[in-house]
Amino acid sequence: ANITRIVALGDSFTYGDEAPLRFAWPYVLETLVDKSEVLNMGIRGVGIDVMYLKWKYEALSFNPDVVVYAIFTDDIQRINPCIYKPKFNIVDGKLVITNLPPPNLTDIFLNYKPPKFESFLFKHIIYNIRYFRGVEETMYRYGLKALNPILEDMKSRSEKDDTYLLVLLITEANNNVPSPLKADITRQLKDMLEEKNIAYADSSDIFRKESYNLKDEDSMHGFSRESPVGHLTPRGYAYLAQGIKNNLEEAGIVKKSKNFHYLWVSNYYKL
Repeated sequence: ANITRIVALGDSFTYGDEAPLRFAWPYVLETLVDKSEVLNMGIRGVGIDVMYLKWKYEALSFNPDVVVYAIFTDDIQRINPCIYKPKFNIVDGKLVITNLPPPNLTDIFLNYKPPKFESFLFKHIIYNIRYFRGVEETMYRYGLKALNPILEDMKSRSEKDDTYLLVLLITEANNNVPSPLKADITRQLKDMLEEKNIAYADSSDIFRKESYNLKDEDSMHGFSRESPVGHLTPRGYAYLAQGIKNNLEEAGIVKKSKNFHYLWVSNYYKL
């Protein structure tokens, strides 16, 4: 009864990629919020569909006080269907999920049947009709269309359970400059959230408030491989956690506590 339980849903940015896991923003958030328990349910490489299913079939069983649904812009297009994951369709304005549970690789292999007729010309024509706006834009449109009922369901259930729902928008990262298309998708997503009256926090606003410049650390290499960081550095994750904490404070979910200025001491792996 005295613990604030927070569920963190997301992709590799929530998981805490390219840094020791103790520096992932859910872990830092737990240290910043007194008497809190943050459950990190981030999974590398997933999209808004898998994050939603993780919430629906696992997170809710923990009766969380707060749900943070962290969306990196790319996550919206990752919802596109394939044979080994659930398929999201919109039928009469409602979300219909098929291929659930998905078949395992053994079932796919054993039940595969070659097509009776195959035409690469036909495939080429269908492909160009389907993606006449461009592959990336078409995929984003499909994702936004499915995201609408996903957010409706999450909002409705959160209101019923008296849970605070916060959508975290991760719009930029180290060595990852958003394209004009991604910037437009972010704008559309914000419009959707404001129309539904769902609370959200923008990573760009958080970093700006903290006077944290991503480009200052673009030369830093990841811990798992010798290449420039493409996610966030430990300082970036920490400021993200602090921004979420501040949002929870403003919403009256947790008591106000002091903010920190972060320094990263790479020689000792200390923040």
